[in-house]
Amino acid sequence: MDRLALFLTWLSAAAVAGALIAVCAVMGYTSFWAIAVSIILAISIAYPSATLVARNLRKWQKTNERAKNGDQARSTKTEPTE
Repeated sequence: MDRLALFLTWLSAAAVAGALIAVCAVMGYTSFWAIAVSIILAISIAYPSATLVARNLRKWQKTNERAKNGDQARSTKTEPTE
């Protein structure tokens, strides 16, 4: 796992865990196990989404670097004027 995905995993897991713990507190579940399950669930939700975001950020960065350098990918479609 790369550093960006790891950072995004813990960042988003903290936000999701906070929301889940708040939901548990509102519903009256204030035991240790409710909080532990919320944290585990938050990490399991955050990991796939963070890796997806990191992959898309890298793809977007490579595309923008190519466009900045003038290396446009050629289209396979033929233009009617050719």
